[in-house]
Amino acid sequence: MKLQKRSRANTRANATEITVAHTATEGTTLVFKRLQRFIPFIDFATSDPWQVLVFEKGGHFAPRFEYLNINSTEGQDNLTKKYGNRFASFSITLKKAEKGGDQRI
Repeated sequence: MKLQKRSRANTRANATEITVAHTATEGTTLVFKRLQRFIPFIDFATSDPWQVLVFEKGGHFAPRFEYLNINSTEGQDNLTKKYGNRFASFSITLKKAEKGGDQRI
């Protein structure tokens, strides 16, 4: 299994963030392949691993910027140097909120 279980507290969202490789599990592999079929003109194999947020009671998806702010090529990793900055992100809700659940995107 290719589970990159690197978790950290995300205090802005009251959540735990877990990083998972695209093909870490059968479920992530199915979602990854479906996403590639759905948007075939994007090579998702070069994208960042999944960032999964597990929300605690009262947690929420906190607003954030989806780009990398790097002023010089010295601070860029190889993917950014080769493919450029982030241009899109998406969110998948796996479980409906029992209470609340308002989404402001």
